[in-house]
Formats: sequence, structure tokens, C-alpha cells
Amino acid sequence: MHSGPAQAGHELDIAVKCCICHRVQIEKRWLTELPGRSRDRIYSHGYCPSCYQEAIEELSLCPMAWP
Repeated sequence: MHSGPAQAGHELDIAVKCCICHRVQIEKRWLTELPGRSRDRIYSHGYCPSCYQEAIEELSLCPMAWP
């Protein structure tokens, strides 16, 4: 039976990873390399600030799909 990473007494190691550049947010910094990388780390994907800004700018160039 697979018990997963959330075993009793085991804290989850969750980090946000940018879905574009793959940098990882550790505390409030976005890093390209992970210090002390844990193989038990779980990633939640989102955008780092610079990739978010680029995505918003790119979307503003797209024509609206509805009237």
C-alpha cells in the first residue's frame, strides 16, 4: 500500500515551479538551482513574475475570440 509523502510526522515539502522557465520559488526568491534539493519535494506549477508579465503582454496581443 502506497502511503504517499504525507505520513505521520513527515512535513510536506511543496515548492512552486514556473511552468515556463522552471525556476523554483524558495521563500520569496525564484531560483534556477535548488539548494539541498529533496527528492520528496512536490511541485505546484504557476508563473514566476517575469514569465507572468511576458504571458500577460502576449495575451494582450491576441484578438478576442468572442464579440
